[in-house]
Amino acid sequence: MGINLSILEWIYNFVIVVVGADILINLMMIHSKMKDIKDRSGNAYNSTSSWARKNDKGNLEQSTTVTFERQKHEPLRKEFNKYYITYLKYTSLISVLPLLGLLGTILGLIPGLSAVKEQNFEVLYTSLSTALTSTMIGLAFSIFLKIYAARKPDQMVNAIETDFDEIDRLYEMQ
Repeated sequence: MGINLSILEWIYNFVIVVVGADILINLMMIHSKMKDIKDRSGNAYNSTSSWARKNDKGNLEQSTTVTFERQKHEPLRKEFNKYYITYLKYTSLISVLPLLGLLGTILGLIPGLSAVKEQNFEVLYTSLSTALTSTMIGLAFSIFLKIYAARKPDQMVNAIETDFDEIDRLYEMQ
């Protein structure tokens, strides 16, 4: 029974690692797409020009000329929204990893409880190893992915939303 539980442990932990790696790869792809959108939204914001001149009273007057049209930037906003929804999906999936770890804990403890009754300490050790290892892997991946998401895609989302807010402000001033 100890060998079967060990195989189960490896398979289960492999599943947790694959799920975590899939989330990481998708977050990295989303970050890359968001970076591209950020560059293009920054270009949209920077496509304004300012000029200063004296008015009839001799006072300095400053004005901003908007050199872009809203219709040109709506596809960019729609593209951002598409990736933002995908980003939210993958960041919410991060919370599944600790749950998978806890499920591994339960799966590992069940045989361990019957091993205590039979005083089979080899099975008890293997089942506790399965329980604790899966929990550790699930929590470690979750913590790593939360930190990554906060440092990379999250910051990019905030920067893009700031650009869009500024573009909207410029449109309203027009």
